[in-house]
Amino acid sequence: MISVAALRSAYSGAEPGRVTTVVDPASPYQGIYANRVRLDDGEHVSAWSFRGQFGLPSPGFTLSPITRGVAVDQSLFFIGDSVGASIATELPALMSGVFTSYTHDALSSRRTAGGSVVPDGVGAAASVPAGTDIVVVELGYNDDPDALAGRIDQVMATLSARGVGVVIWTTMSERRQANGVSRYAPANAALESARGRWSNLIVVDWAAASDDSEADRWYSDGVHLTSTGQAEFALWLRSRILEVTDPAYIAVGELEQMVPVTPARLLDTRTGAGVTSVGKVTNGTIEVQVLGEGGIPGTAVSAVALNVTAVEAATDQSGGYLTVFPCGTRPNASNLNFRSGQTIANSVIAPVSARGTVCFYVRGAAHLLADVSAYFPSSTDFVALNPGRVLDTRTGNGAPVGSVTDSTIEVPVLGREGLPGTGVAAVALNLTVDQARSGPGGGFVTVFPCGTRPNSSNLNFTTGRTIANAVIAPVSASGTVCIYVSGGAHLIADVSGYFPNGADYTPLAPVRVVDTRSTGRVGATDGSGGPLEVDLSGLPGVDTSRMLAASLNITVVNSRTSSAGGYVTVYPCRVRPNASNVNFVTGLTIANGVIAPVSRFGKVCIYVYGEADLLVDVNGVVSY
Repeated sequence: MISVAALRSAYSGAEPGRVTTVVDPASPYQGIYANRVRLDDGEHVSAWSFRGQFGLPSPGFTLSPITRGVAVDQSLFFIGDSVGASIATELPALMSGVFTSYTHDALSSRRTAGGSVVPDGVGAAASVPAGTDIVVVELGYNDDPDALAGRIDQVMATLSARGVGVVIWTTMSERRQANGVSRYAPANAALESARGRWSNLIVVDWAAASDDSEADRWYSDGVHLTSTGQAEFALWLRSRILEVTDPAYIAVGELEQMVPVTPARLLDTRTGAGVTSVGKVTNGTIEVQVLGEGGIPGTAVSAVALNVTAVEAATDQSGGYLTVFPCGTRPNASNLNFRSGQTIANSVIAPVSARGTVCFYVRGAAHLLADVSAYFPSSTDFVALNPGRVLDTRTGNGAPVGSVTDSTIEVPVLGREGLPGTGVAAVALNLTVDQARSGPGGGFVTVFPCGTRPNSSNLNFTTGRTIANAVIAPVSASGTVCIYVSGGAHLIADVSGYFPNGADYTPLAPVRVVDTRSTGRVGATDGSGGPLEVDLSGLPGVDTSRMLAASLNITVVNSRTSSAGGYVTVYPCRVRPNASNVNFVTGLTIANGVIAPVSRFGKVCIYVYGEADLLVDVNGVVSY
């Protein structure tokens, strides 16, 4: 690390933000030994000269300017072993001025628990000040891999008792091997598994980040770091830490379309959250405050993206349903359909009333849960509409009367129910299947912008079910959307808003990015399984480097649960929220739409309480 003061002492005309290494075309050498140092637009010096000024070990190096760029009102504590001790200068320098307090506690040969070095990891965890916001742990190299799972739990239990908010734990390098096998691979697997047991644990993968040939010069022995490796590890760790402290990682003002938030629970009638009294909603309407809650601003919001769940439903023989609307006149639309005893969820883009509320009407009785994942500013290009019906094959609205059977129908949407006649890229629909018929393998529905039908599904059903799902559907050039049914069913579609052409939302013909049926189910029936990380950075035709959120359809198949049932939570690979996106029981095939914030590395994490195969389709992305 070279400070600005030291740089300017050696080179008074240097511009710190522009200092870097560049290729010297006259050099007879190759790679990093062919570099020279740029001090500003015009002045360059040789790598040999720069090396002499700062006592670097060789003229083969690279330089990158580091700008602080962020300061947060949070505390940070680091617990490590000899690898952590080797960055005791670099990491504190990088964190200086970023956090209100920073403590670096690293000792050579430290074990996660036990051993001759005192304090061990558990003891170090016990010394963390109560209420510390973030603790970074770099431990495990000195432990017996078979014992590490229990030792991780000891550290996590100690930190949780201290009221620590987030624990970031790094995986171990697997470069050191015996007979082609790394003793740290099972230790890393134990760490990944612990993510299922501890919702405030974030595992960051140093093993993968330092596994290519470019990183060969970072290591002295496959575990310990050279001076170059120390700088690289500290910089990498800084980025992982800052991702946690700054979930949005861009100024909201840069985003015109939609602002993702970490999923948060706004309503739970089982506990009284969001309502004045505990109890099921029965044949009536409740009004829930959403603005100013769960990371949503108190003003200037036109709509929110919610996942709504009905729990412990009770209905007559005709079934029950839920309608979400911006208070005022209740529309002739439904967002969720249920039968007695069901727990079922659906995603909703809900316009917000002038009072900053959303209304929920229940026909029948059910406990209601609502989790928010994003909001749409009032200045957004997304236009929220009071829900309106654009398709009902039972009455002939938008299509001839009659169920759709193993075929595709084309549905006109533009110019109807508040939608303009032109200039629309995609529409937000709630699609319901009624009077369904299917074979033994079940049926499904795919919504697409006409043309070639993609290998994906938006909704899955079995005979006799009435089920709904939210869909963001690209619109064809003729102002229609196409709906394919495998099996047979009546279709009902309600529109709740649209994305104009040129918006920050890019609609996609659905792209399947995950199908675990060939690799094995995700999760565990007791909830202890770690999450599935899904990399969205390679989506075709999308600049995913600027991606903030993705519109996904998550399908659960081949499911197995305990008697308590199962659920799926989608989140941006940080702290796992207390929220759900899909609810299921053993043997159920069910899908739900999700607007999921994406990590700055283009990933989402999917946690399964229970076991299930997952199908994940992407139908659009939000960028900045």
